[in-house]
Amino acid sequence: MRIFKIILWSIGIGWGLIISMYLCRIFICDQFVIPTYSMTPTLIPGDYVLVNKILFGARIYEDLKFGKDIPMKSWRMPKLRPIHPNDIVIFNAPHGYDRGKIEFKLNYVYCKRCWGTPGDSISIQHSLYKNSNFPHPIGDTVQQKTLELLPDSSIPKGVMRVFPYNDKLFGWTIKNMGKLYIPRVNDRILIDKYNYALYKPIIEYETQQSLSMEDGVVRLGKSPINNYTFKENYYYFCGDNAPDSKDSRYLGFVPESFIIGIVTRISYSKDRYSGEIRWDRVWKNIKPL
Repeated sequence: MRIFKIILWSIGIGWGLIISMYLCRIFICDQFVIPTYSMTPTLIPGDYVLVNKILFGARIYEDLKFGKDIPMKSWRMPKLRPIHPNDIVIFNAPHGYDRGKIEFKLNYVYCKRCWGTPGDSISIQHSLYKNSNFPHPIGDTVQQKTLELLPDSSIPKGVMRVFPYNDKLFGWTIKNMGKLYIPRVNDRILIDKYNYALYKPIIEYETQQSLSMEDGVVRLGKSPINNYTFKENYYYFCGDNAPDSKDSRYLGFVPESFIIGIVTRISYSKDRYSGEIRWDRVWKNIKPL
């Protein structure tokens, strides 16, 4: 009987630890590995980062049915603070299925630095990232100045051109773009040819309808519209490795519901080729710029 009780206690403790681990990952923090060089030198491939979900509030799914053409539905726990420019954030890729439109894919995540928050206007001036509501430098200015020194002829056209990829109306590049306004919930905009090009992906994502323009008339589905009110907050993110980072310069806006949490420190780091632990990066705090 005593052995039987010990077995039951062991099973109970084991299940308790498993449940506690999953609850921790859902509500408190989670860990993600950095796979690319897009955030160098701040983060390098093989870094395992801790994502604080308490600061911005944990995302809770309303329905676990999501996939291609099935929008994600969620709500967020109360937050301690908003996301600020220069925070490093883990979020779901805005084009989860790489089909040129905003779609949620569960395990397709990016780690980037916040460039702009809802209500901000962002721009690039001579390769330096700017935010109209944030007086300090955004991201790694050394990398941005390195980008500025690169001859335009050395940069592939597919890298040089940025969202919304409309040379006739904007002609924006990774060295000069904007100003671009980042929508916040309940903002109302006039749908002219400029806003049509900039905010078409958001409007189609929020309404799950196609937005089209013909002979100056904008239609949402089959109905003509001349203005639109946003239903969600949006963000813009950049990689510290300005010359080589797939970020909002190419992907555009990221919905607030796609945000997982704020990176606070590196838990440990392992060389991908040798497997050796980088002891100088273990439990390293992510210091703000």
